[in-house]
Amino acid sequence: MSADPDEVIGSVFDQAEARDPAHVRTWVVLVDGARHQLDLVHAEAERRGVRINVVIDVIHVMEYPWKAAWCLHTGGDPAAEDWVATHGLAVLAGHVEDAVVAIDAQAGAVGLARDRRGGVDAAVRYLRGNAAFLRYDEALASGWPIATGVIEGACVPSMATGCHAGCPRSRPHL
Repeated sequence: MSADPDEVIGSVFDQAEARDPAHVRTWVVLVDGARHQLDLVHAEAERRGVRINVVIDVIHVMEYPWKAAWCLHTGGDPAAEDWVATHGLAVLAGHVEDAVVAIDAQAGAVGLARDRRGGVDAAVRYLRGNAAFLRYDEALASGWPIATGVIEGACVPSMATGCHAGCPRSRPHL
């Protein structure tokens, strides 16, 4: 059995609305970042008159610094991991534009040829184009989830508070 993406999103909104029919709670929508998905989520929120906070799954986002890293490091280079960690931490801290500028500047500083910049350019485009949904510093400060599925599930037991990211008592979790 399969459903169209708009049907799935509508169903998720139905569930959230059943939990918060007056739209008084904070709604957080955690997505993988596909443009079509974002468009559908925003359209459904507008149709229902609910304010949403969209967060793109950090695990998906981290694919982009990795793509850039492999343009600047040889395969298997352990320095790539530190490089990605540096830029990933900047993104987590809310400094997306700083990360973008640094990634682009590093590619320029090593004289990376245009035909070898694919991963760098993809990272710059993606991070800059989705910056509004990468406010992880704000999300974490608000107790919102920043990753889906097994990643979030693995983090929940280590949380010390009674109402953690993903806790249904704190807000509808789409």
